[in-house]
Amino acid sequence: MSDHETALAEGDEAEQKGDLQAASVAYRRLSASEVPGPAAQGRFRLGRVAWRRGRLGAGLELYERA
Repeated sequence: MSDHETALAEGDEAEQKGDLQAASVAYRRLSASEVPGPAAQGRFRLGRVAWRRGRLGAGLELYERA
């Protein structure tokens, strides 16, 4: 499994368990990728976590950057 796949799987698992902090950490690792596809996935998922935390403005910005 690649680093991208690992970060995505860890983030998704943490988010499903309701651990939004751990999900954010994994998704930030993913969004820092130099590969455009995985970086966009990370930003999209960070946007979803921000939205779930009630940070709608931050979520929207991350969705737009994805």
